[in-house]
Amino acid sequence: MKLLVAGVCCLAAWWPAVPLQEAQRPAPPVLTTTTTTTTTTTVLDKLWAPERLYNYPFGMYKRGSDVVELQKLVDVSVDGVYGHKTRRAHIKYLGGAEAVLADWHPDLPTRFHQDKKTLRELVDIYWLNDHSEWALRVAFCESSAMPDDTHNDAVSDALAVGAFQHLATYWSYRSKRANMAGFSPFDLEANVATAASLFYNGGGSKHWSPSKKCWDQSGLTVTERSG
Repeated sequence: MKLLVAGVCCLAAWWPAVPLQEAQRPAPPVLTTTTTTTTTTTVLDKLWAPERLYNYPFGMYKRGSDVVELQKLVDVSVDGVYGHKTRRAHIKYLGGAEAVLADWHPDLPTRFHQDKKTLRELVDIYWLNDHSEWALRVAFCESSAMPDDTHNDAVSDALAVGAFQHLATYWSYRSKRANMAGFSPFDLEANVATAASLFYNGGGSKHWSPSKKCWDQSGLTVTERSG
């Protein structure tokens, strides 16, 4: 009997008089889950993204719903006509003329003449004496080229290249006619020689009519001929 009483007393002494509060009890482990979201870009997504959809040349003064959408994208007045302002904004949107030239004309030749002559020296070689000063003026009006330049890397929004601003679209054909096949339009000698070929065998000064207001005020006269 004494042993039983002693056991009860010990149990009573061990059991806490006040129950453990909730804050004192260890919190149960919290199970967490991590959700990983994977975004998959398909080939179609890339093709139809706006910057891809419009990364191709539009014909000047083209009309259509695609021109309207492009004008909205590049934030110009929407009239549905691909004019000069739209083209300028289009080229800018795609990263500038140099970037667009590389994208739209990846097959332009890259060969250069090793003998670097100045613009004046080259004009004296490929142009008649009567036309040399006029040719230098045209190069200045077209690309700010100077007589002592040995290179010119100007590219316009129309993707016209070099000192005499040859259109990249026609470069392969026209440079071949000038015996400059395989040379880059950025090669100054090829650029000058092709310009002379166009002038004497392909229509005279009309190829540089966009800058006529500049070179026509020079006071220089030029007698054109074909042959």
